Amino acid sequence: MSRLLSLVRPGLYSAACLYLLAQTQPVSEQSSQVYAWGLGTSGQLGLGSEASRGLPTLIKELEAAQVLKVGSSGYCNASTALTRHGRIFTWGSGIDGILGVNEDDSNLLIPTLIERLPGHNFTKVVSGGGHMAALNSEGRLFTWGLDNDGQLGHQPEEKNTNSKFYKPTFFKGGKPPGPVAGPLAAKRVVDVDCGRYFSAAVTEEGEVYTWGAGRDFALGHGDRANKHSPTLVEGLAGEKVIKIACGKNFCVALSASGSVFSWGNNDLGQLGITKADRCKELPTKLTTLVDVVDISAGDLHVLALTRSGQVYSWGNGADGQLGHANTANQFSPKLIQSVPQIAKVACGGGHSAFITADFSLLMCGRGRDGQLGRQARAENVAGPKTTPIAVDTFGGSKVLDVACGADHTLAVTIPK
Repeated sequence: MSRLLSLVRPGLYSAACLYLLAQTQPVSEQSSQVYAWGLGTSGQLGLGSEASRGLPTLIKELEAAQVLKVGSSGYCNASTALTRHGRIFTWGSGIDGILGVNEDDSNLLIPTLIERLPGHNFTKVVSGGGHMAALNSEGRLFTWGLDNDGQLGHQPEEKNTNSKFYKPTFFKGGKPPGPVAGPLAAKRVVDVDCGRYFSAAVTEEGEVYTWGAGRDFALGHGDRANKHSPTLVEGLAGEKVIKIACGKNFCVALSASGSVFSWGNNDLGQLGITKADRCKELPTKLTTLVDVVDISAGDLHVLALTRSGQVYSWGNGADGQLGHANTANQFSPKLIQSVPQIAKVACGGGHSAFITADFSLLMCGRGRDGQLGRQARAENVAGPKTTPIAVDTFGGSKVLDVACGADHTLAVTIPK
C-alpha cells in the first residue's frame, strides 16, 4: 500500500484511476478496517445489534477479512463487503432474501459470508431495493433476492407488461444466487448496478443491457414494459459505455469519452436535463458535462466526478445532499464549490460522501440518523448539512472506500 501512496499525486490521477490502484495493490493481513454509522434498526451497521450510531464505529468481525470495498444503496437497509480474495459478506435487512445467505427474510446483525455463490473471485457487488448482483473476475454476473419484476434476469424468456401504473408485489423470501441468463450469458460483463426494482450491466464492448421494472422508462427502451431478460439499450449505439449508475427509477451512464447519458424519471431533476421533462424514454446526453471519470446515483440525486477532481451534482436537494449550501432541487449539473480535489464520490438516500485526494472523508446531506458521523460536534447533528464537512474520527487513518445506504454509511480505512 505504501507503493500506492507514493504514486498518487494531486492532479495526476482521476478518481477512477486512484480507486482502481487502491483496490489492486497488495494488502497485508488485517491492514484494512471497516467502519459503520447511522441508522441501525435492521442491523445494517453490522455491529451485532439494531442500535444506531452517530459516530463511525469499527466492525470487529471484519478486521481479519481484508476488505477492499463496501456497498449499499439509497433505497436499501442492507450492507455488503468485498474482500481482497473476492469473497462477499452481507448483513442488515434480509427482506425478500436480499442478503443471499438464508432461505428466509431474517435480518443479519453481523457480516456473514455468502457461501451459496460459486467461487470466491468476485470483483463487485451492488444492491437494489430487494435484490443484489455480483460480478466475478471472468465477467459473469450473478443475482439473488426479489424477482417480482424480472430484475434477477434468471429467466431467458421475457414477460412484459406495459401498464402505466406500477405496484410492486412483496412476498416473503427470494431466489438464491444464480447466473443471469439471456444475452449476457455469452458476453463478458465489466460493470453492473441495481435500481430499486431493476438491473443494468455494461459489457466489454461498451453495450448497456437493462432488465426488471420499466416504470417511468427506467430501462431506456422507449416504453414502460418490464423485461425478464437483459435487453440491449439501443439508444446508446455507437457509444462505448464504461460505467452505469442506477437510482430509484432512472439510470446514468458514463462513456469512455467522458460523456454522461441519462434516462427514466426526472421529477426532481435527477436526469440533469430540463425541468420541463418529467421522464425521458431514451438515453439523453448531458451536453454541459465533459471529461467525467466517475458517477454515482442515490435514490433521487447524482454526483459526477471530473478528471481534475471537481464534482458536479443534480437532482433532489431537499436534505442538502447536493452540497450547494441550500436545500433546492437542481435540474442541471452544478459544480460543488469550496471542496478540495476529490478522488471518489458516493450517493445515498439523502446524503453524499466524498473521498479527497489525500484520503480524507467529507459528507453532506441528511443527518437525522447519524449517517454524517457528526455526533461529537456541538452543532445540531440531526439537521441537514448543505455543504461537505469532514468526518475526522478515524484516528488519522486513510479512507480508501465509502458507501451510502438509505440512512447509513460505511467506510474502509488503512493506517496512515
